[in-house]
Amino acid sequence: MPVQLIDDSPIEEYGEAFADIYDTWHVLADDREPALDLVERLAHGQPVLELGVGTGRLARALAKRGLSVWGVDSSPTRLERLTSCPGGESVRTVLSDIKELNLPKAAPRFGIVLVAFNTLFSLPTDDAQRACLQGASDVLTDVGSVILELYVPGAPPPPWTPRFKVDMVTAEVAVLKVYEWWPDEELLIGEDREVRASGVRSHPWRLHPIEIERLDALAKSASLELVDRYASWDGRPFSPLSNRHVSIYHKRRESDADAR
Repeated sequence: MPVQLIDDSPIEEYGEAFADIYDTWHVLADDREPALDLVERLAHGQPVLELGVGTGRLARALAKRGLSVWGVDSSPTRLERLTSCPGGESVRTVLSDIKELNLPKAAPRFGIVLVAFNTLFSLPTDDAQRACLQGASDVLTDVGSVILELYVPGAPPPPWTPRFKVDMVTAEVAVLKVYEWWPDEELLIGEDREVRASGVRSHPWRLHPIEIERLDALAKSASLELVDRYASWDGRPFSPLSNRHVSIYHKRRESDADAR
C-alpha cells in the first residue's frame, strides 16, 4: 500500500487519527521525568502553555505539581480525552491551530511555551513553523522561555521510496511505521499501521523536519534567541552526534536587537 499524502491540516489529521490510542502508546509522564523538572524550574511559578497538548501526557503531570497549565490542540477528540483523564480537569484547554493561536482574551502571559515531541515539525512549511514560533513569542512574559523538543534530521531517505520500520511489538499488537520522503515539499509522509488480530488500522502523519541552523533562523525571525540546547531533558550536553535536542529560547529584548 503506497503512502498517501493527507490533506492540508496535518495537526488535525494526526490528532484525530491517534486520539484513541495515544494514551496506550505514550503513558502519562512519571513524576520523576526530567522534562517536568526542567519546565518547572524555568517557569518560576508562572503559567505554562503547551502547544499540541494532545491528551495531556506532560500537561497533566505539570498541573499535578501545582503549576497553572494551559493546553492548545486542534483535535477536539484529543482535548475531550484530556479533560476526561485523571488530572485533566486542572488543565485549561483551548481548541486552536498552533500556528494561529487564538487564546481567550483572559489568557495570561506565560513563563513557558512548550512544544514537545516533534510537534513543530508537524507544521508542513517553514512559514507555518515561523508563525507558530511568533505566536509563542507573543504570549511570553518578558522573562519567559520557549522550549522545543525535536529530533535532529539526518540525510533524507531516497525520494518516493517507501521505507519500513517495526516500531512496537507486544502480545496484542504490532506497529509498523511506513514512510517516504517527498523532496519537492520537504515532507516526510508516513503512517503507523497498527496490526491486531481484529485487523489493521492506519494512523497517518507527516513531518517537515528542518536542520538546527534553519530552526534557529526561524526563531530569530520570531524575536527569539537561543540560550541553551541539550541532547535530552536531563541536561546532557548537545553534540554533533546527538540525535535529539531540547532547545530553550528567550524573547529578544528591543535593546538587544538594537545593539546587534
